[in-house]
Amino acid sequence: MATMTTRKQGNAVATQAAKALAFKRRLLQPTGNKIKLEKGRFQMPDGQSLEQLRAIILDYRFVNAYYDKPYDPDIQDVAPACLAMSAFPGELQAYPNSPVLQHEGSCKDCPQNQFGSSTNGKGKACSNRMRLAIVTFDAEEGLSDVHTLEVPPTGLKQFNGYLRNLLGVDILPHETVSLIEQDPTKTYSVPAFAKTNHEPFNKAALTAIEAKIQEAQELLDAEPDFSTYTPPQAIKRRAGAKR
Repeated sequence: MATMTTRKQGNAVATQAAKALAFKRRLLQPTGNKIKLEKGRFQMPDGQSLEQLRAIILDYRFVNAYYDKPYDPDIQDVAPACLAMSAFPGELQAYPNSPVLQHEGSCKDCPQNQFGSSTNGKGKACSNRMRLAIVTFDAEEGLSDVHTLEVPPTGLKQFNGYLRNLLGVDILPHETVSLIEQDPTKTYSVPAFAKTNHEPFNKAALTAIEAKIQEAQELLDAEPDFSTYTPPQAIKRRAGAKR
């Protein structure tokens, strides 16, 4: 009887530990796993600089990010003033704890998400992009850790077309190796996607990849970290300026 009681207690402790671990994993932030686009190259989290990626796309999310100050290339990983992220574009709604919430309802009705709201009067003040969860693939080394890669607004059309082409021949993104490069003719970083000539994965490889998908989804759905947000600096009045 005592043995059975001890076993039940051990199972309860193990279950509680598993639940705690699940919540801790949900607290992980994707910034430390982020692949950055810099000067036509991919800057990996471990410091490597690559010209191209052979990657497996595990999952992705639609992202709307509003920044209330000009982009500064010397400042990395600054949190936006307002952020929304969802697996479905029609369900995008800003996180309530965004530092400077721009709209409480659907993003489609937000003033910052309308054409003409940008400071130049043409595009949107809010940046519509996609965040991918990927693993890089090497035939000898296998799968890497899960990384995130953001597709900027200028790359969405090509990425969507690439996905449509895959799905048109009944291939899911995680079932093939995608070649990710950057267009050398562009003055800004835009990832481009193409299917490689890699042979289809066998059952064992697909099982390993599918095991990574849950990790990828947890990474994408982790509560965003807004601690790096800084408000715009107040514009200082010039000395001697008339009021």
